Amino acid sequence: MKIFALLTVITFSLPAFSRVYIQCADSNSWNRAVINLNGDQSTLFMTNGVHLPDEIRVLKDLSLVSESEDELVYETTNGNIKDVVFIPVQNMQSSPNYFMVDLQHTRVSSGYSQTRSMSCFSSTHND
Repeated sequence: MKIFALLTVITFSLPAFSRVYIQCADSNSWNRAVINLNGDQSTLFMTNGVHLPDEIRVLKDLSLVSESEDELVYETTNGNIKDVVFIPVQNMQSSPNYFMVDLQHTRVSSGYSQTRSMSCFSSTHND
């Protein structure tokens, strides 16, 4: 019984899992992105501007495809567009944590690709 009580206390005293939100803006347009890094539940939300009457919103699942000391690379495919997100690791946890994220959008059928650099900041939330 004491072992069960001890295991219960240890389980509830472990730190909560945290997720990272990265909010980004394109300085040349009204395009915005929110990257939610949360393990297998990571997502990429994009919009062309909430003030526009014909606003477009896109939400896609992200999967980690590579991780290095300097960079995280996430990828998603949805229909005819493949998105790749390049996130530098070094500035994400520092303050001020302004950093640049590259988003590459590739039309699968034609191979046409466009990369945009967005200025971002991050915050960590505990669940």
